[in-house]
Order: sequence, then C-alpha cells, then structure tokens
Amino acid sequence: IGIFKLTKPYNQSFDVDGQSMQNVLSAMPTFQVDKFIEDEALELKKYGLDDPSMEIVLSEKNVDTNEINTIHYLFGSDMNDAYIYFKEADTNSVYAMEKVKSEKFEVEPFDLISKLIYIVGIKEVDKIEVEGFGQKYGITIDREVTKSENEGEEDKEVETFKIDGKEI
Repeated sequence: IGIFKLTKPYNQSFDVDGQSMQNVLSAMPTFQVDKFIEDEALELKKYGLDDPSMEIVLSEKNVDTNEINTIHYLFGSDMNDAYIYFKEADTNSVYAMEKVKSEKFEVEPFDLISKLIYIVGIKEVDKIEVEGFGQKYGITIDREVTKSENEGEEDKEVETFKIDGKEI
C-alpha cells in the first residue's frame, strides 16, 4: 500500500506508484522563483493565471493531529521562450520560473497510478475476471499440493498462473 494517494482528476482515489512519484518529487528542489513579476496583481488574465495551464496541489496529513498542510501552485502562460508565470493559489503575487523546471511536473495522472494488483488474501483466490472496453480476461491460479513424505515437513504447494488458459 503506497503512502501517496491520487485524489484528482478521477472520481475515486488511487494508490500512487512510489517510483513515479519520486520522479515528480525529485523536481521539487528545482522549484523556485527565478523572477519576481508583480505583487498583488489585479489582472491575472495577462499572465494566463485566470485560467491556469497547470496546477500542482500536494497535501499531507499529520496522523497525530489530523492537520492538513497543502501547497498549491497555479501556472499561467509563457512569459517568453525561457520562463513561465506562476503563483501560489491563495495569493496574487506573480512570479516566473524557468520553463524547463516546470516541465518536470507535467505528468499524466494515469502514469502516477500504481498498476499493482494488491490482494491481501491471495492464497484464497483461485480466479480473477477482468472486463472492460469490450474485452474479458480470466486469470486463474491452479494449485497442486504434494503431501510430504516425512513427518514434520510441510506439504509442498505448486502454483500455476494462467491468463485466459495460457500459463504465464
């Protein structure tokens, strides 16, 4: 079970793949203000911040106090070929950062989702059926138990995994 959850843009939350998230988080040290543009900007439209091109929201919950800490940034239009406008969501101070730094945060949400099927009681599962997009798949686990010949030794169980009847 991952420590990160993806809560948007989908209707349910998903576990986040640790390696994929690490790739995004590794960009955080490069996240910095490279240029100060305007304090208390009244016309966010000229920076493209009225309709952001990208939004980053990261939240953490303190399990002891239930306090939630959040960082929330909005990215607007390009300032030029090298810089992009951005701001904190709850202020109107506008900054710019090098576009190459912001591009590290451009990921598809689906790419962050853990693709691992996690089944707590896998020993209790003999068959899984998956259906979607007009396709059906059957995953089976065949188990063969060989009784131990010696007293005190455990029986040997061999599992054979198959998808649509084909051993994998």
